[in-house]
Parts: sequence; C-alpha cells; structure tokens
Amino acid sequence: MKASRFITKLLDSLYCHSRSAYYRGVSDTEHRLLPTIGRHPRLDGCDLLNLEQQILKEFKRCSPPYLPQLPRSEFEWLLIAQHYGVPTRLLDWTTNPLVALYFAVCSSPDKPGCIYSIHNIGVIDRPTERDPFDIEGPSAVLPTLIDQRVSNQAGLFTIQRNPCQPLTHETIKTIVVDGALKEDVKCWLRWAGITASFLFPSLTSLASELTTLHGFSR
Repeated sequence: MKASRFITKLLDSLYCHSRSAYYRGVSDTEHRLLPTIGRHPRLDGCDLLNLEQQILKEFKRCSPPYLPQLPRSEFEWLLIAQHYGVPTRLLDWTTNPLVALYFAVCSSPDKPGCIYSIHNIGVIDRPTERDPFDIEGPSAVLPTLIDQRVSNQAGLFTIQRNPCQPLTHETIKTIVVDGALKEDVKCWLRWAGITASFLFPSLTSLASELTTLHGFSR
C-alpha cells in the first residue's frame, strides 16, 4: 500500500510540475547528472575531452561492419555510440516518468533512488547539421528511433558544453524513492508493464526476468 500511495503522489506531482518534462531515474541519490565520459576515475579537464574524441574516432573506425548503414554526421555517430554504451557527453532521459521510476528502483535496494525532472530546456531540431563538440547547451536531443529499445524507453538525450561537470538547469527537480519501497514499486511497475524485457527487448532480458521473478539467482 505504501508503494501505491507513493506512486500516486509521485505521478500527481510530476503531472502538475510539467506535462512536457523529461525524466531520469538513478538507483542511488549520490549519482549526479554527469555524462559517462565525465565519470573517468582518473582523468578530467582537457585530458578527458581528448579521450572522448579519441574513443569516438576508434568507434567510427571499427564499427562499420556491425552497422546496417553508416551515420550521416558527427552527431549521429555520437548518438549511435551512446546507444551501444560508449562513454560520451550525452546523458539519457525519457519522456515517460514510469520508465525513470524503473531505473530509480531497479538496483541498490539498500539505498534511496532518485528521479530527476527537467523542463523548458532548448531542443536541437537538426542535430545532423550541428557539431556535438560545439554546443553551448544544455540542450535536449531527440534521437531517431533506431530500434525497439529506444522506442519503448521513450528515450532522448541532453548534451552540454562541459561533460566533466554535472548538468545544471534552473528547472531541475528531484524526487527521492526510499530504498525500503523499491521492491514493492518494482512489483507495481511489473503490473503496469514496465519490465526489463519491455525496456530492453531481447530473449536474454526475458530469460533473466523470468529467472529472477521465480526466485532463482543469476
């Protein structure tokens, strides 16, 4: 019951906050709005920015055999690299608050999770015509729906001038999810159809979900 009351209150709060907001869920409140390239354990500043371009250059060199068609611009290369887990200056968000809630409760049951929301942020309309390394930002980027995962997650990205610093914006709000509620919230989300196999559609995700659901460890 506590989980149901929390979700009702959460959705009412988010709906009143903005009907055109973007959301990001993290499983630990200590996780900042920092792009993956900015999370390197040893490098920062110019060294990190040089590494970012070096990694993207290597991805562009090695990935063509695995891609059905080549990206048309530097921005598309960055979006594809982010999609497949390469560290970039992009940060994942969603237009669906329930998807953000899933990521806030999917792990770290001993720690509180968090949902970030942001609105009234500029949108880059023609990313293929822009240089992703010359964006003042912060701005939102709506990707081409390249596969079912992006579509199901209602995904989009933000990009900022300096990926070594956490994203800041005057409209950012946070909602904390008590760690003690995480398991009940996950059950509610499963009932609502927000599951790992929906967000990451594959037989591997389905098998993992069924294994965990029926009490086996992975």
